[in-house]
Amino acid sequence: MARRKQSLFEVLIETTSKLPWWAGVVLAIAAYLWLHVVASSEVTAVAQSGKMGEFVSQNIFKTLASVGQYLLPFAFLVGAAMSAFGRARRRALHAQVAGSPDRGALNDMSWQQFEALVGETSWCNASSGGRSRSA
Repeated sequence: MARRKQSLFEVLIETTSKLPWWAGVVLAIAAYLWLHVVASSEVTAVAQSGKMGEFVSQNIFKTLASVGQYLLPFAFLVGAAMSAFGRARRRALHAQVAGSPDRGALNDMSWQQFEALVGETSWCNASSGGRSRSA
């Protein structure tokens, strides 16, 4: 089945949701600060007709920056929230399975939940220096 074409806004949110939540927040702050500087810059008026193209391109860029200074950080923050929510969900799933006395918890989960559990277990093992919790 073919995937539908995504907008740039959706791609930014999806890409940011795959990053750690704090990276999305840093991207949002950096995007706002950079685009705010561009949006608040002065555009020089042109007296010569030969410089009209430069004047128009500066105005278009400034207008896009004025809108983008709010839209781009919003997309990054939505992606960061999705990342934090997904991480919390995976962490809760890991705690549920790790605290289960029997192995029946693994049989009761879907394939997507199992993949999330394996990813979270790998993350926990990597952040603990590769040591298992029983060692």
